[in-house]
Order: sequence, then C-alpha cells, then structure tokens
Amino acid sequence: DKFEHGKKGYNTPAQPGTGLMKPVDDSKLLNSNDQSTLRSGIGKLLWHMQYSRPDISQAVRDLAHHMTCGNQTHMDAMLRCMQYLRGTKDAGLLLKPERKWDGNDSFLFKITGISDSDYAKDTQTRRSITGYVVYVEGVPVMHRSATQKTVALSSCEAELNAAVLCVQDMIYGKNLLESIGLKVKLPMVLQITNKGAVDLINSFSVGGRTRHIDVKQCFLRELKESKQLIVE
Repeated sequence: DKFEHGKKGYNTPAQPGTGLMKPVDDSKLLNSNDQSTLRSGIGKLLWHMQYSRPDISQAVRDLAHHMTCGNQTHMDAMLRCMQYLRGTKDAGLLLKPERKWDGNDSFLFKITGISDSDYAKDTQTRRSITGYVVYVEGVPVMHRSATQKTVALSSCEAELNAAVLCVQDMIYGKNLLESIGLKVKLPMVLQITNKGAVDLINSFSVGGRTRHIDVKQCFLRELKESKQLIVE
C-alpha cells in the first residue's frame, strides 16, 4: 500500500500545536511521482472528511493548501492522517436522532448549530480558521473547517464570521425541510464560544471599534429580531 506509514498508531490526525507552511525552497519540493502520491492521498482524505470523518477536517484543510507544492513535511503529515484513519476505523458520524418523528404534520424539527473560530492561525496570511456543525434533531448534517476569506481584526470578529457561515447553513437546512412540507421549530439555537460576539449579536450598540463588522452583526440581529434565531 503506497500510503503505508509504518505500524505506529496515532491518537490525533495531525501533530498537536503545529501547522503546515508553504515551502520556501523549490529544491526541497517532492518529485513528480511523490507529488502525485500526495495529491492522491489528500483527495482520499477529502472524501473521508466530507462523508464520514469530520474529526480530520482541520488536518485535511491544512493539507489541501499544499496539494501542488508539497515537500516531505507535507507527505509525512498526509501519511500520519492516513495512519490515524487506519487506527480509528470504528469512529465516524453517529446518525442517532434525539427524537423520533411520528409522521404528524405538526411535528417541529429542531435545527441547532455550534460555531467556533481561532484567531489569526495562519502565520503567513494571518487569516482565522472557521469551524462549525449544524444539527437536525441532534444529528450532524453539515460540518466545515475552512480558512476565512478576510483577515479578522479581533477574535470577536473571527467568531462573528464563523457564526454567519454556520447560520447560513442552518437557514439552508430550514428551507430544505420546509420545501418538502416539513416544519421547523423557531427560533433555531446557535451556540458560540465567544461572549463578546454573543453580546454584540444580542445588543444594539455598535461602537467605533466594532463598526467595521456591523454588517455581519446586523445580519444575525435581524434573524434574532424576527425570532428565527437564538444566540447563546
């Protein structure tokens, strides 16, 4: 197996506390055959991440940035993630709803979300990393780990960016269920780990230090005021 990486098992898909950097010396790039192996491996990891293994999302997101310009460090990181999957074959998404639908038209499906973000994780671009999960009746139906499109100027702003992406997918889930004749319980609940972000969404004050993020802030407030969303 070309993805064999010894017999050592790993408890995490990536080395804790580390991140992958773009190669600065072209002479240390992988040769064409190894580069092809790297791309193939990352492609397989992307498939697993999307359909059954959200626990590798952060590691695979980092790897995917280096599919065309990897060195041995990136190859080792890809093989480590592969070996982690080998050793945790019984792990995966648990599709176990909290409640059972009785087929009644009046049943209200519960949609919830949890969002989080680090702050300026990428040392080269200083962009933050968004992570979130959307649940329907306690079942994870959408999950994502992605680099934010803009540079956040504070941890609070980074958390608001993540919250907006999560809420957009929550609304998509709501619209999808309603399009097939089902009903959704309102307001939906979003949980955020940053108290500053929660307070900004639930209040009406926009100071000079937060004016640059008030568009996202107002988007979430509008949903809250229309009783479609609760932010905790």
